[in-house]
Amino acid sequence: MRAWASGIAIGLGLVLVLPTALLAQGAIGGTVKDSTGAVLPGVTVEASSDALIERTRSAVTDANGQYQIVNLRPGTYAVTFTLAGFNSLKREGLILTGANTLPVSVELSVGSVEETLTVTGASPVVDIQNTRQQAVLTREVLDAIPRARNAQNTGMLLPGMVADGSLNGVTHDVGGSSGENQVTLAIHGGTALDQTLQMDGFPVHVYDASTAMSGIQYSDAQVQEFNFEFSAISAETGSGGVRVNVVPKEGGNSWQDTMAIAKGAPHPNNAHAYINWICDAKVNADLMAAINYPTPNAAAKALMSDDYKNNPIIFPSAEQLKKCEPSTYLGEDATSAREEIWTAVQAA
Repeated sequence: MRAWASGIAIGLGLVLVLPTALLAQGAIGGTVKDSTGAVLPGVTVEASSDALIERTRSAVTDANGQYQIVNLRPGTYAVTFTLAGFNSLKREGLILTGANTLPVSVELSVGSVEETLTVTGASPVVDIQNTRQQAVLTREVLDAIPRARNAQNTGMLLPGMVADGSLNGVTHDVGGSSGENQVTLAIHGGTALDQTLQMDGFPVHVYDASTAMSGIQYSDAQVQEFNFEFSAISAETGSGGVRVNVVPKEGGNSWQDTMAIAKGAPHPNNAHAYINWICDAKVNADLMAAINYPTPNAAAKALMSDDYKNNPIIFPSAEQLKKCEPSTYLGEDATSAREEIWTAVQAA
């Protein structure tokens, strides 16, 4: 779930352009061999990350020992290699950015007992499987450099990138001097009219022959990275101009239920008795399990089944909770509009 300020427009985009979401995705691929250098077919390769909705995605090496796990969101991954008769191997801390294919090739050693070797090290930085040219500006880079607070104006800092100044005279940026002006980008002598702007792979630019602007506004603080592709772009893109993809941070809303006794309540003792009943360990465990809710009641959680209390969807990890925030009431008009859009999405 992503809390964009322009939630209405994004909600509609989910219905209209869902198939193009794959444009923003990267991949992990490579070759698996044994200690003699012979390729190993049939190896199960599993990529896991909090960036994936399903948490894990897998593939099997082919007759040449090669594999590729595609359509992966930017994030930090762990990749596990498993084959009967060989020791399992796990590579951790692999950082995937943009639409890169991260090369991860390994050697498996023969093992007579079940054993897993975990390797932690720097992520590969050279994509040897794609010819596309791109620049990925991560959150760390965005926070460190002086710049304007949107993707296109930030893109002007890249070597060779220029903006079409016909709208507002802005062609270059120095330390954020271009402000918040909407610009369109070009490179290698191309035209800025061929620029495409995406948010997490969804096109959000105006479909008009006279402009490549976007009517969507977003908060820079909600961005995980900017991805600029400007040469050998994949065939899914209909033009040869700069493709700008804004990748939002992962996260969602956190909800807390509250039980309170109104001031001046005529029967406060009854209210206290009800709250005490709700907090009873057995009662609380049964109620939460009936509605698939988590509980902060440690005694109640101890009574729940392992499958239930270890379900990360019901009980998110501390790391996942750091990416969540309480909802903010935006007023009656915004609330009604959100309900109408969500109803339309569910009915589509």
